[in-house]
Amino acid sequence: MNKKTTAWNYLSWSAIAMIVMSNNVFAADCASDIKAVTNKDAEVPVEVLAYQLMPLTKCEVAAEAQAWLLLLKQKVEEISDAEVAAIYKNQEIEKAEDVEDALEEVKEAKDEVKEAQQGVDLEQTKEAAEEAKEANKEAKAALKESKQAEQQLAKDKSLKEAVKAAKNKVNKDIPNPNLSA
Repeated sequence: MNKKTTAWNYLSWSAIAMIVMSNNVFAADCASDIKAVTNKDAEVPVEVLAYQLMPLTKCEVAAEAQAWLLLLKQKVEEISDAEVAAIYKNQEIEKAEDVEDALEEVKEAKDEVKEAQQGVDLEQTKEAAEEAKEANKEAKAALKESKQAEQQLAKDKSLKEAVKAAKNKVNKDIPNPNLSA
């Protein structure tokens, strides 16, 4: 029995050593200069991609997977930048609407002052003048916030580029009615 146990231990350790060595050999087999070839067209049909991947080795497929992950990362970054740009643009639009509302209030307050002056009611004139001043202050504050939002968007180059890219994408997706006739 002692001979069987010794033989079994010898075979087990030999097998373990071969497995460990084979993993090292396989890891060393992959060259570091393998270039991806299937990632040139991101719109390639899955069926075509499957046929392109069939003749590739494990190392080549790993390189292809890395290249596709980089493509995915770039697209996610583009989408994220566009979303952030849209958020900033919406904030800018809201600020502009606030400015418009404030200016409308100023106009209404001025109209009330004129009406009060025509009616020569001193108390109403004073109240209307105060309302006009307050509305004017609110309009100035809203305008200042709007300008700050605009400056924030202008400062961030990546957001500016994302807005430009989004506009170009929209222009490409919407057909020009003048050209279709």
